[in-house]
Amino acid sequence: MSAVINRPETNALVDHFVDALRENLENGELTLPTNDEELRAAAVASVATIVQSQRPPISDRFGRFFTSETARQALKGISRQALKSRTDNNRLLRVETADGKKIYPELQFDGAGSIVPGLPKILQVLLPAAADEWTVLYWLTAPLDAFDGRTAIDVLRGADTRDAKAILRMAKDDAAVWHDVSHGDG
Repeated sequence: MSAVINRPETNALVDHFVDALRENLENGELTLPTNDEELRAAAVASVATIVQSQRPPISDRFGRFFTSETARQALKGISRQALKSRTDNNRLLRVETADGKKIYPELQFDGAGSIVPGLPKILQVLLPAAADEWTVLYWLTAPLDAFDGRTAIDVLRGADTRDAKAILRMAKDDAAVWHDVSHGDG
């Protein structure tokens, strides 16, 4: 005999599953299953809908993004060439979207016309070793146990020189590992 688990989180998940299944049925994305194969397909489609709906939007982790023009304005109206130079020299983070748009995470700007202090050094260490720019953005926004769950970008914003040096050491350590892995040494 199986026991029914009656927990709020379990009930919420089941309710969400039922709602997703109902939505898929109403949208005509699937019909009532008539055999095990169709039942499995219905379950997979419903679970995929649930997983997608529980994935936080990208903005929850990274915040807003700037276009080149907005980034230039955030840096006191620097020229296109100056913006490109900072990006090319790994002193400013730019990521590319799946559709080819180049955007700048707002979190790197200090609001006073500059980049968060210490960040350019971090970028110069991480960008050459990273698989891509998104890897660096994830690194900057990952909670760090050594800093009670604060992220590297939050620590850099804190303006504590010792903490900024610790973040730079962490960046160097991680960049070395990334380099070793990408060159088959790890």
